[in-house]
This record gives sequence, structure tokens and C-alpha cells, in this order.
Amino acid sequence: PLDPRRYVDATKINYVVLGSVARQNGARLGDFVSVFSSRSKKSAYGIIGDAGNPSGAEGSLALAQALGYRFKDGRSGVEQEEITIRYYPGSNPNHHFFQTQAQIDEEAGALGLSKDFLSPAP
Repeated sequence: PLDPRRYVDATKINYVVLGSVARQNGARLGDFVSVFSSRSKKSAYGIIGDAGNPSGAEGSLALAQALGYRFKDGRSGVEQEEITIRYYPGSNPNHHFFQTQAQIDEEAGALGLSKDFLSPAP
């Protein structure tokens, strides 16, 4: 039977879909990501929370809202070219399941993962 506790709530958790290129480079479900919008200049932590779209060009409603996008009808889209995703392969080796976005933010920060996309690299 399907266990609803194993599914990520798209209205509450920032997540992206695992695309083929990310998978080929070692990313797996549950790994951390940081995501940036060049339009809003906002970034957020998230996880890889779903699979099924080989392009990886899909994310949760919570993520879009965290990046500053507002939706009236739930169907508005975001231009793929304005979103950058930084994957952290192997960052969740124990496959910890997160119940809240606060847990994800705390764990990503504790791991020292960056969501800074505007500063030049050292």
C-alpha cells in the first residue's frame, strides 16, 4: 500500500524533480539542492523530492513561492531559463525524510551548503 508519509507536500516543502542529468551526476531522491531565481534574485534550500520528469524542469509550489513567484490559479509557470539549481549529490546518505521546510533549512545550513548565487566564487 502507498504510505502518505513518504510523499512530500508540494504546498509546504521546497523540492525539485530529479532529472536525468542530475541523476547521471550522482544526485538521488532526498539529496539537498539550492535554487536561485534570476528574476526575483531570491534563493532557497530544497530537496530532490520527486522523479518522473527526465528534464528535471519541475519544482514544488512551495519552492516557487519561496523564490518570490505568486500564483492566482495554481497553473502559472516559471521560465526554466531564469531558475538555477545547485545539486548536492550524496548530501542525504541516510535518506532522512523531512516533515517541515524548517528541518530542511536547518540541516542544509548545518551541512554548510550554500544558497548564495550572487557572490563571486573564491
